[in-house]
Amino acid sequence: MSTFFPQAHDHTNSSNSYGPSHEWRIDGAVEQAEQLRAAAAQHADYEAVLAEARHDAARTRRRAHEEGVALIVAARATGLHEREEILAAGAALIEAERTATEAQLRAEADIWALEPAERLLGEPIGASADGARTAD
Repeated sequence: MSTFFPQAHDHTNSSNSYGPSHEWRIDGAVEQAEQLRAAAAQHADYEAVLAEARHDAARTRRRAHEEGVALIVAARATGLHEREEILAAGAALIEAERTATEAQLRAEADIWALEPAERLLGEPIGASADGARTAD
């Protein structure tokens, strides 16, 4: 059984495996690590901006919904008020027409009732009779 002992390397000698090419690989790795850190920081900034944009969009949607509900409520109230005004005006018009029609029918009913009665009796009745009596 053999035991493994790592060999000691002389770092001062440039002919071994840790020479200038090794330093270039370290410098390249450090540069790549710095680029990755910068990219990660840029990504984090992007994520923060994106999260804020999502929150703004959510607030805008909520506000739009609330304003829409308020507009619907206001329109409904306005519609109900206008409906009540229309119904009141219609009821007043119907009442006025009913009263006028009723008065007209009373006058015509008196005439329709008096004429046959006068023909039956052979003499004037009512207002026409008063006029005939005063003439006598």
